[in-house]
This record gives sequence, structure tokens and C-alpha cells, in this order.
Amino acid sequence: MSSTDVLQDIVLPRLEGARSHHGYYMARCPAHDDGRASLSVSAGKEHPVVFTCHAGCESHVILDALGLDWDALCAPRDEQRHRGEWTPYGEATAVYPYADEHGQVLYEVLRTLDKQFPVRVPDRTKRSGYRWSLKDTRRVLYRLPQVLAAAADGRTVYVVEGEKDAERLVAAGCEATCNPGGAGKWRTEYAQHLAGAHVVIVADNDAPNEKGRRSGWEHARTVGQSLSGVAASVRAVQAAAGKDATDHLAAGYPVEAFVDLDPATGEPHADEGQERPEPSHTVPQDDETDENPLVTARASEIRAALLDSEGMDALPPPEPLVEGMLYLDSLAWLHGKPGHGKSFVALDWAAHVAHGLSWQGRATTRGEVLYLVAEGTAGVAERKRAWESLMGHRMGVTFLPMAVQLLSRTDATAFAQVAAEMRPVMVVIDTQARVTVGADENSSQDMGQLVAAADELRQSTGACVLLVHHEARSGETLRGSTAMEGAATSVVRASKDGALIRLDNPKQKDAPPFDPILLTLSEMGDSAVILSHGGSGTAAQATESERTILRAMWDSFGTTGASSTNLREVSGVPKSSFFRAVNALLKRGELVNAGTDKRHHYVLSDPPGEGGVPRRPKPSHGTAVHRPTVPHSFRSGTGGTETYQNGREFEPADPLVPCRGSGCNHRIHPERYPDHLCESHGGRYVPTPHKEAS
Repeated sequence: MSSTDVLQDIVLPRLEGARSHHGYYMARCPAHDDGRASLSVSAGKEHPVVFTCHAGCESHVILDALGLDWDALCAPRDEQRHRGEWTPYGEATAVYPYADEHGQVLYEVLRTLDKQFPVRVPDRTKRSGYRWSLKDTRRVLYRLPQVLAAAADGRTVYVVEGEKDAERLVAAGCEATCNPGGAGKWRTEYAQHLAGAHVVIVADNDAPNEKGRRSGWEHARTVGQSLSGVAASVRAVQAAAGKDATDHLAAGYPVEAFVDLDPATGEPHADEGQERPEPSHTVPQDDETDENPLVTARASEIRAALLDSEGMDALPPPEPLVEGMLYLDSLAWLHGKPGHGKSFVALDWAAHVAHGLSWQGRATTRGEVLYLVAEGTAGVAERKRAWESLMGHRMGVTFLPMAVQLLSRTDATAFAQVAAEMRPVMVVIDTQARVTVGADENSSQDMGQLVAAADELRQSTGACVLLVHHEARSGETLRGSTAMEGAATSVVRASKDGALIRLDNPKQKDAPPFDPILLTLSEMGDSAVILSHGGSGTAAQATESERTILRAMWDSFGTTGASSTNLREVSGVPKSSFFRAVNALLKRGELVNAGTDKRHHYVLSDPPGEGGVPRRPKPSHGTAVHRPTVPHSFRSGTGGTETYQNGREFEPADPLVPCRGSGCNHRIHPERYPDHLCESHGGRYVPTPHKEAS
């Protein structure tokens, strides 16, 4: 018996609320009154099972409470260990190979702790060596070579619903089999393999459904009908305790104690006077309690998920995909306005991850990348070629040029299955709008369905699922319902000004947000590539539009300031970029609104430093801060002085004159620039004292 079988088939069924936690299991300790899941159970190297009770219970006490001993658990093991096998539905606890008549493995069924049964087929064309779909693979009975040998000898063969039951019967000295897929999946061609055998069909003792049908008996009757006239004999039985063969044997009953079922009705008719051994422990039945069994089962799952302080400490930290930015097994959104470089950034991330290359000095986790191109396929192809031309090698990303609709259950499940076969570390969906056609982005219900589909994709792959999305026309947040941002581990915003792309990090759920990152979009062939921006400090954070506005403020308005209209006209910055740039400058304190909320009047906070960005010297203590004067030609109203809230007046300024520098078009204040040269041509700035209001 393998260590995984000891854990799965002997120990875990006796524990209350066992649940997987990244390579080990947490359950309620049977040795003390455990209100929480404080018992850690895992497979060991020297022993098949390692118990660690955070309340201090000793292993031998726990074993006594379970009715077990080390001799039983440490029996010789000759089967392969399967603990840790990856599946699209979590770690496998058992692997069941299905082989043909000659022992050649055709496919394998893997069992997970939450009773999912994914199937994999050996496939040399896949990196993992498997594909996760049967397609046209031949279906056969479990343990077919052994079943054929037993049938040829005219021996008894037990037919059960699942591989686990079959293995328990084999361990008890019987020959047993089942069909792949469980109840309702029996095929008539399976009957030929049981020709000449004495067949005992063990029906699961299922409760009747709303139509009064019992799926276990329905399956047993189908199997029995197909074996009529083929097998030497056929009879149907059910467990004397519990639901199935595993429960029957675990309760202490021998195989001879199965309860015979009426072949017409499926009802048990045990022989009068028949004695059966008392079970060592019983399994509660659904009719022994007034509670809803579904609620009870769910409550057990919730109870098992409870963690104390030590359990929380044992949880692993988030695994980075791109250091400090994106994380494995998470949902992330990259948003921005149209044309602001979102797809360039997403593709650059994907390419670096595919090769394990550091991205802007940040380490990446190398692995498969699946990039769903839902729009602009030709453009993405050009960007791919540009990147390859720059780097000198293939990008290594797998592309899917198809708008898979994630709100379609069929599309979402199929896409998750295909992605799971690849086992990627990153899945990019570009763009969200094209995979949610017809959805109401402002509807929490529609976006909740999208989040559920994306989360299914995350669960089936363990990857970082990155959705590229647009943002609101007049805002800087994700467009649509807040359900998306609420579900995100990471949210990154891309904004573009000229050739400069800025990445901001509005949200990191499990880590501190990263500082703004500046990138340059550089032409390459028929497209462009992302390059690092070499600047640093405050000057590096200024975009092209921001620099233009700052230079216009200094050269044309000095410290007198300007209204929004005048500043936009003089700077020549397009309206679409102007207000975004001004807001950024206001946030950084490089511009100050000296006017009101309704009538803006912008002034520089300090004289400019390198790159056209103001320096920020410490203010002199005791120096009065005055409001600057405004050029008369830029003032509103009929003339005269304008009084602001602090009572200070704006006086007419000196007329502006052209800079005498060669080829310079700047206009400057002659009293502030006595050399009649702007700073760009080495002019010297002389501040003008302000007049205090009386």
C-alpha cells in the first residue's frame, strides 16, 4: 500500500473535515475537543503518515482515537506514490491507470481530495507528456488484464462504481473492476470482457432523487442487463453499512456480508437468520439526522477551512510572476485609455516571462504563456516581430487569435480545459471587451460572471490571469463595475504621453504598490517596442506634455501665472493631454492653483531645474509667501486690480519681450531677465518683490 493510499484510504476518511493545504491536510483532532482544524496530517519519509496537533496531542494518542496502530499503517508498500501529482483541479491523491489487454496504459484517472476525477492521456507532443482530454481514446474497464484472466478462469469479479472501491476489494483478496466515469457511463462493449465470470455488482446506496430514482441502483441494473447471457452469473448487492464497498469494508464487514438486492426492484432482501459481524465503527446515514446533507457537507468544508494563528503562519506567501507587480495564481487587470500602450506592455511582460528574462530589473518566473488575441491580430503580429527583431530570438509565447466568450459556459470551460493542458504561468486576455460581447460592464451580475470565469481559469492553471481592459473616458479607473477591482490581486494602469508610457499601481492586495514606472515606446520596423526610460527622480516622472507646460509657464508667464485657457493656448498641448498633465503637476506640487475651484489660475511652485522641471528648495523660514502678479493681457474683467480671497492684489506686470537667443521663440519678462535671455540660453533670473496689500 502506498503512503498516499494510507493517507487517503485509511486516515483521512476517519478524520472530520479534512482539507488540503498546499501539500498537507488540516482536520479536527480526534484526541481532544477540537473546535477548529488544529491537526496537520501529511505523508512522511520514514512513516507513511505524520501527525502534528497544534494543541499538543501525541501521535499515539491520535492513532488510538482513530482506532489505528503503527503496525497497520506501516504495512509493506509496493504501489507507486502519487502524492503531489498536478491536475487542473488541484493536487492528486491517487492515480488509477487504465490499460489494454496487453498492459499498455491508455489513460489515467486522477483523484483529488475534493473528489474531482480529471483524465489524462499519454501524449509525447505535450511538454508535460500528457493531454487532459480523452477525445477518441479507447475506453476500457479498470484493471482489464486482471479482469480478463479472472473471467477466463470462471472466477468472481466485483463491479463497483469507482476505482477506490475496486482497490479496496482487491486489497481484501477479490478481483474487482469499474468503468471510467462512474455511474451512468457503462458501455455495452464492456460486457464482453466479463464473459464466463461470476459477476457481483455492488450498487452504491444512494438516496432517491426528486423523481424517486436511485442512481446507484440504476447503474447496477444497466450493468446487469448488459451482462445477461454473457456472464456465468450476475447478482446485485449493496453495502451492509455506509454507501459503498469502501464503507462496507471499513465498517468491519467481510465481502460475504454484502446485502443482496431484488433484481426487479433493487430493494434489499437479506436472508432471515443471517448473522453479520458488528462493525468496528459505523457511518452515519442521511436519514439519521434531520439536517440537510448538502448543508452538513458544506458546513464540514467551511469548518475545515478555519485556521488558527499557527495555521495562518503556515500559509505560503504569494509567488511572484513579475517581481513586485504580478503574482502566480491570481487575477490581475491592466487598464488604460485606447492607444495608451496597454497591449505593448502586456505583450512585453508575456515575452519576458516566457524566457524568464528580468523585466525592467525585476525577476520573472519562467513558464508557458498563453496570449488570447481577441482583437487586432495583425497589429499584435507586427509587435511580436518587432520584439523578436530587437531581442534576436523568438518570443516563445503561445497565441490564440480567437475571441473566446467568457460569459458563455461552454466557451469558458473549454478555454480553461485547453489552458490547463498547457500548464501556463501566465494567461493574457486582450481585450476584456471582446471576450464579453453583449455584457453590461456596469452590471455587477455580468461582471461577476466574468470574474467567475476568470477565476475558473486561474484555478485550472494556477497562473496569473491578466485581463487587458479600457478605462472610463473621463476617469482613471477600470471601466465598469467595481466587481472587477474587488476581485483583483493586482491592478496596473498605463498612461501614454508622446513616446512615454507610465505604469501606476492603484492596487496590490497582498503586497505594497510599486512606484510609478516610466517606459519608452520606440519605433522598430513597422511597429514599436517597449524600452526602459533612463531618467530618474522628479525629472524622469515628467511626461512630454508636462515638460511642455512647465516650460511654457516659466518662459511665458514666469511666476505671474496663467489661466487654463491661456496656458493651453501658449503651450500648444492638445486638450486631451493638457488637463491630465496639469492634474499630474498639481498632484506633485509642481503647479499651484492660485485661483478658485471654478476659475483656475496656475503658478509655478519653484523655478525650474534640469529637464524643465522645477527644483524644490526648502523654503526660507520667516519669508512671506505672496500671490504672484498676473499679466494684464491675461486678466479677465474690465481692468484694474483683482482682489483674491487673501486680500492681495495682482498688479500689472512688465510687458513680455522676445528672447534674444538664436532661434528662440520664447517671450520673457525683461525685468526678471535683465540679459534678455531665457534660461535655455543662459539667462539670469532676478525675482521681483511683491507688494503687500495694505
